[in-house]
Amino acid sequence: MELLDKKEFAVSAYKPFYDQLQELEKNNSSIAFDYESAKGNKEAREQAKREADTKHKSSVNRAALAAMVENGINEECAKKCIKLIEQGKVPAISIFY
Repeated sequence: MELLDKKEFAVSAYKPFYDQLQELEKNNSSIAFDYESAKGNKEAREQAKREADTKHKSSVNRAALAAMVENGINEECAKKCIKLIEQGKVPAISIFY
């Protein structure tokens, strides 16, 4: 084999591997992009979950407040009671969200 033939043989032998490497590098950059996109989506889902949790807790607290007011506790005292219960400062009483 001449030198040129050996070079052509080496190029032809490694060409499929080179092409695969190029394809992997191209896919890897799109994977990184998808990862960033998924990361953003995850953050958006977590934010939505936190907002939903806050709304749920508010509705439970409003229901507790309404029940206390209906049973003769003034609104200011009822709000204070709910805050203390939420903070765990009232023993043996808790609010389940």
